[in-house]
Amino acid sequence: MPRRETPTSTAAPFLLLLHLLLLSPPTNVHAVQPPTTSPIKTVVVLVMENRSFDHMLGWMKKLNPEINGADGSQWNPLNTSDPESSRLYFRDQAHYVDPDPGHSFQAIREQIFGSNDSSNKDPPPMNGFAQQALSMDPSANMSRDVMNGFHPDSVAVYKALVSEFAVFDRWFASVPASTQPNRLYVHSGTSHGATSNIPALLVKGYPQRTIFENIDGAGLSWGIYYQNIPATLFYRNLRKLKYVSRFRPYDLEFKSHARQGKLPNYTVVEQRYTDLKTAPANDDHPSHDVYHGQMFVKEPTPTSEYEHSSIPATVKNIFNLPSFLTKRDQWAGTFESIVQSRAQPRTDCPLQTEANEEAKLTEFQQEMLQLAAVLKGDNVLSSYPSEIGKQMTVKEGTAYMEDAVRRFFQAGVYAKKMGVDEEQIVQMKPSLTTRRSSKPAYEHP
Repeated sequence: MPRRETPTSTAAPFLLLLHLLLLSPPTNVHAVQPPTTSPIKTVVVLVMENRSFDHMLGWMKKLNPEINGADGSQWNPLNTSDPESSRLYFRDQAHYVDPDPGHSFQAIREQIFGSNDSSNKDPPPMNGFAQQALSMDPSANMSRDVMNGFHPDSVAVYKALVSEFAVFDRWFASVPASTQPNRLYVHSGTSHGATSNIPALLVKGYPQRTIFENIDGAGLSWGIYYQNIPATLFYRNLRKLKYVSRFRPYDLEFKSHARQGKLPNYTVVEQRYTDLKTAPANDDHPSHDVYHGQMFVKEPTPTSEYEHSSIPATVKNIFNLPSFLTKRDQWAGTFESIVQSRAQPRTDCPLQTEANEEAKLTEFQQEMLQLAAVLKGDNVLSSYPSEIGKQMTVKEGTAYMEDAVRRFFQAGVYAKKMGVDEEQIVQMKPSLTTRRSSKPAYEHP
């Protein structure tokens, strides 16, 4: 058998992008909505977490052989420098609750190139996934985990979507690094040079222009429906007072707005990033239960679906916006063909597991908590960023994040009522955030 070393495992930080298109014209909840020339009136964007293509959809090749997925012949050695090393073949036995493999820039370099040396390896051998996992878990259990993907029946919602719509199987991360740099690319076409979470930049917020501003400039509407905390607030410009009303609570408003045709032209849906018994995480980030991610993806799925290598470029084409955000978007192509059809979607899904809300926050959750600290004004404390949240449980961290978001938006509403310039950005002060009647401070963008 020829040596095929091309699995992409759960260690890869690629993001599953579901671009859902509603064909009925909405009535905007934020402003009077001008007509668009496109037959597509609303785009709903849902970005899931930290799972690679082969891990989530690779075995969908069983449904459609044209999908460039997995067939069981792919393998990785446990030791890339040992020709006699044990081999782990890619299987379809992934668990709904998996450990969190390495997904830093350094870890991904080893996964892709098999070592820290990336020179003279074109194309990259993609043979270091099992080896990198072994460095984190010498028992090789994690190595076996990363060399497994989901059987189609185990992720029934995706199976239904694959059968009904199109699959983009040339799935690449925008940057080989962790979550936030890739999320920055989603709505702006750049990570502003970030390959990891940088607290100094986080405090100010990333300054690049986003698709939200392009949508605004075209006279169209946008909105963000969030749960715990909106990760889109990593963009500095979205912290401006004029955008406060664009953030809406998902549980209270998304479904009713969708039923009433009131979703904005560009609608972003954000997940729960922390895991509680009463409100389990539904973002798919390991080790969160994929069952809850399946249930969440099922909620906003409407009539049609796009897959695209760049969200800003897709939206530009749909709404005929005047310009691209970056040069990268100019060559991004649209993938619109339907590969198969199915009369009815599947309704079966995997079993649930109970959340461990007393667990410590993961690295990803700590990044979200650092964002919350900035929104709340606690970033000026000596404990930021090295200590804040380190000792918090998931339950405590969730309460902190939700309180920070509530205070941030309350401050924005208060400032707008006071007639503060809407181009200003809310800058909370920690000495005031403990008082119910606190007044926020502001700074110019």
